[in-house]
Amino acid sequence: MTLTRTAAAAAIALPAVALAACTATPTQTPVPAEPQAAAAMPSDEQMCSEYADALTLFSNMRLANGDGRLIGNEWDGIQRLAIRMVDGIAVDESSSVGAALAAMQRQMPDLSATWTQGTLSDPVQAACSAAIPDWGIEGWVGG
Repeated sequence: MTLTRTAAAAAIALPAVALAACTATPTQTPVPAEPQAAAAMPSDEQMCSEYADALTLFSNMRLANGDGRLIGNEWDGIQRLAIRMVDGIAVDESSSVGAALAAMQRQMPDLSATWTQGTLSDPVQAACSAAIPDWGIEGWVGG
C-alpha cells in the first residue's frame, strides 16, 4: 500500500513541479507580433463574379418557381440565400461597380422585392457590364 501511495504522490507532484517551472519569469523578452497587412481591396472582376453567382442562382430559381418546379418554401429560402450572398460580397466603393454594389447592400433585405418584380436590371448589372465585356449570368434551368 505504501508503494502505491508513494507512486500516486509522485504522479501528482511531478506535473506540479513541471508546471511551476513553466510559470517562472522568462529570461527573454517576447517578440512583438508582426502588424497585419491590410486586406486587398476586391477588383471589379471579383465583385462582379460574386454578384453574378447570386444573380444566376436567383434568376434560374425564379424561372423554376414560375414553372411550378419548386415546392414548399424553397423559393423563400433561395431568395434569402441570394440576398445573403450579395450582402456578403466585399466591396471597394472607389469603383463604379463597388459603389453600385454598396448601395444595393444598404437596401437589404428589400432586394428580393426588386428582383421578384420581373425586371432584373439594376445598377450593379449595368456597372459590371460596363467594366467587364464578357460579364453576365448563366442560364441553367429549363429547356
